[in-house]
Amino acid sequence: MNSPNKIYDLSFKRMIRLSGKMLVKFVNKVFGKRFPLDSEITFLDTNTVNKDLKVYEKDLYFIICGERFHLEAQAYYDDMLIRLFNYAVSDEEGYRRIDDSHAVFKMPQQAVVFLKDTDKSKDKLYIKLILPDEQEIEYSVHAVRSLGYTPQELIANDMEILLPFQILRLYGSVKKYSSFF
Repeated sequence: MNSPNKIYDLSFKRMIRLSGKMLVKFVNKVFGKRFPLDSEITFLDTNTVNKDLKVYEKDLYFIICGERFHLEAQAYYDDMLIRLFNYAVSDEEGYRRIDDSHAVFKMPQQAVVFLKDTDKSKDKLYIKLILPDEQEIEYSVHAVRSLGYTPQELIANDMEILLPFQILRLYGSVKKYSSFF
């Protein structure tokens, strides 16, 4: 990840942790929840090491009212879907053994926040999983395009936590006009 994008990523992580109330409002909006604004938030370890010693580093991983959530900030384009899927299944937090031949794995609820994207018509990302028995499951992840909203719309939609990233609009404008000088 190059330096400016790392700054956006770190800023997102920091902003999300600054206000529990705003985080709960954001989660309620994006995931259709109705958690009380004073709900306790437990931040979980964002690093997972798999059996091959590969480290998966999630941006934000937390629990509200017993439900696990994973938020990723994205400032540049790559194949976010496979990363989100890897993050979700790399953690044993959702694994529960029932008996010798049965287990359950509940994945966390996930969302990706595109910090530079404006196309809010694409509110989900999809990946089709084809299991060995040819059973198909469509897995979807919420997508929020922070620049797809004006500052007023962010406030009206309980997504105030994304307001600081509106500065990226100005950066794009300055970059465009800098070619004249």
